Amino acid sequence: MRMNKNQKSIKPGKGVRTFFIYFTLVLFIIITAISVKTLLLIEQSLFDGKYINIAISNNKKITEIIGFNAEKNTVSHLYIKNSKLIRHDLLDKLGILIDARIDYYSDVTNRDVLKLLTNAATEKDNIQTDLTIFDLARLWIIAKNSSGNKTIKKEISLPLPDYEIDKNIRSLFKNDAITSRSLSIEIINAASVPGAGKKLERALTNEGFNIISVSTKKEPENISKIRYTSESSYVVGKLKQILKYPAVKSNEKSIADVVIIIGEDKKKFFTN
Repeated sequence: MRMNKNQKSIKPGKGVRTFFIYFTLVLFIIITAISVKTLLLIEQSLFDGKYINIAISNNKKITEIIGFNAEKNTVSHLYIKNSKLIRHDLLDKLGILIDARIDYYSDVTNRDVLKLLTNAATEKDNIQTDLTIFDLARLWIIAKNSSGNKTIKKEISLPLPDYEIDKNIRSLFKNDAITSRSLSIEIINAASVPGAGKKLERALTNEGFNIISVSTKKEPENISKIRYTSESSYVVGKLKQILKYPAVKSNEKSIADVVIIIGEDKKKFFTN
């Protein structure tokens, strides 16, 4: 049978080349999308790779604080009985600043930390969290390796005097990576909230920060900030993360290596 002149013969190699071109293009798009998603998860991560403190709540009431120490592969639990605290109370009532939260709305008691992290990752039991899947995976590994004496558990029953609460908080959640650096910190209360500086001093001291001065500024400042004079460090990064204040390098003279200014924009965190 004679082929029409207008018909073109299809070479076998041409179809294979077209397939590989499309395959390579699709593979490139998939790899790029995965890379971008991974970078976004890392950027949104609340776990600095060393320490993280997480508030656990059941029906909005704080029932537990869990601390993960990646350097020692330890997990610390503080169980809170008779708790009527909500997340907003943590700074004022417990003297702690948390990095993340896990909120669940089931009546499960004695929840295992591995199960808790797994359920948070799969959003089972109507769990909500601000941790990323990347965070949860890394914390799951730490929890898995923290067997025996690497798991520390304490229980308090509220109400309790502040000094007793602080003793427990410091024993469980003190950040050695902060303490070892010994950077001095000054707190300036530039918000119209009496006692805000002292509340922040208590929480930061409990975590291991070296507070050397707390003062009040007569003229309020609108924007809270962290000023540092030397190069940015783990201490500055951690403060920026837990306070959600912008960090700026400054040449202003100060008695401390780092200055925290509480402004009007953050005063709601220091009021009941």
